[in-house]
Amino acid sequence: MTIQKQRLGKIIVINVKGEMNLVTQKDLYQKLKQLIAKGNYFIILNMEDVIFMSQYMLLVIAAIYNMLKAKDGFLKVAGVKNTARDLFDTSNLNKMVDVFDSVDDALGSCIE
Repeated sequence: MTIQKQRLGKIIVINVKGEMNLVTQKDLYQKLKQLIAKGNYFIILNMEDVIFMSQYMLLVIAAIYNMLKAKDGFLKVAGVKNTARDLFDTSNLNKMVDVFDSVDDALGSCIE
């Protein structure tokens, strides 16, 4: 899994590529926690290039969402496809975290 950060004003877009699994979840969690510790409270997690996501990643997403919510920030998820989308739907995480088809859609929701 590779993780790249892009700043768009006060919003940080995290572009994730590859597999999000039990082994890689810790790395993503640590990077997101570091961003939050530095005062970045508005994050979009771009999963457009994710080829696999394990159910364990849902725990990471829920934990980061709760951290940001406590800071009056947000976590939005974009580009979720196929099996990963099914995980969001069956776990009902999509009722807690805003899930968008694209980063542009997620960004658009920030200005409305």
